[in-house]
Amino acid sequence: MAAKKEPTSKKTHKTTKKNKPKSIILRAFLIKNHKLSTPNSMIYEKLIYKLNSSETSEARCMILNEEDENKERDVISSYTKSDTIEAVSCTIMRLASSKDLPNIPDKLLKKKIFSMDDLEESLPGTICKDHYYFSLSNDYLVTCWSGNKTVNNLQTYIRWLINDELVEFTHVISPPPDIKLSDLKSITYADPKPTSEIDNKTLGNANNSPDTIAKSFDLGRKALDLVTDLLRSTEKLDETELRQLISATLLIKFKKPRKMSDEEYARKLGAILKPVSDMDYVQFATYKKDKIINGKDLLKQKVLDIDTTDNGKISEPALYQEMINFLYELKENEKTNN
Repeated sequence: MAAKKEPTSKKTHKTTKKNKPKSIILRAFLIKNHKLSTPNSMIYEKLIYKLNSSETSEARCMILNEEDENKERDVISSYTKSDTIEAVSCTIMRLASSKDLPNIPDKLLKKKIFSMDDLEESLPGTICKDHYYFSLSNDYLVTCWSGNKTVNNLQTYIRWLINDELVEFTHVISPPPDIKLSDLKSITYADPKPTSEIDNKTLGNANNSPDTIAKSFDLGRKALDLVTDLLRSTEKLDETELRQLISATLLIKFKKPRKMSDEEYARKLGAILKPVSDMDYVQFATYKKDKIINGKDLLKQKVLDIDTTDNGKISEPALYQEMINFLYELKENEKTNN
């Protein structure tokens, strides 16, 4: 009698769920050198000195307003120095206290560096309203953040930390291959929202420093003043009603001076775009067939995918490496163009 054949067991394979990478936009900024006595801004040396000499992260906390009961503050919570080029990569957080924990405890802020996980474990009552990353050398800044923001908040913090009010970051301009900067003839700032939304957002947002508010474009406010004067005697509309109806567009015409170099002209354009948070509502027109270019298409940016953890958080070492690589590329491009 033939031996009974044992049933073949099916091999089971555990499928490992692959974490989905997160798309990140790196933005490039030029660091101006205001001192003729030095070959560059020296911001890297100043920042490294402050980071290394601060025994606690609390020493790097910039309180936005001393009278604010929540004591909102910006702080570089952690940093790492590059071994490849003279550059440093940092994590910056905006912290606030909750109602249940009126004062931010000293436990974590007494450490020299801490992570987001440390924050969540040690200070459950502290709110991290925002956090983002940046890398900088003496010549360039590379940063990434979510949503529509300007670089003003970071500029204010770095100025405060290294005690240098001349620090200035401006967009690196990089036009499409088929466009020359001299082809640009006008720029249009469009305000897509009613002025009531703009005003509430700008003036009521605690995240805005006085420096940011002063430099924000409030086209709706200007338009409202003009329309109010025109309609005062003909139409019975109060200011609140007008605010709900009006949005504004600002058209600025300009041209490149003949004696100005392309590099200097690019820096000027970068400064013009600096206060604008949402580049989707900025458009450039060219002399060639009135071609329209979106503002964000003129900015030097790099889009990449960064690995994430099981909890959906990005890999900070991977992000830091990419930002350092971007800084290196910017410097190499500068050498090529010169």
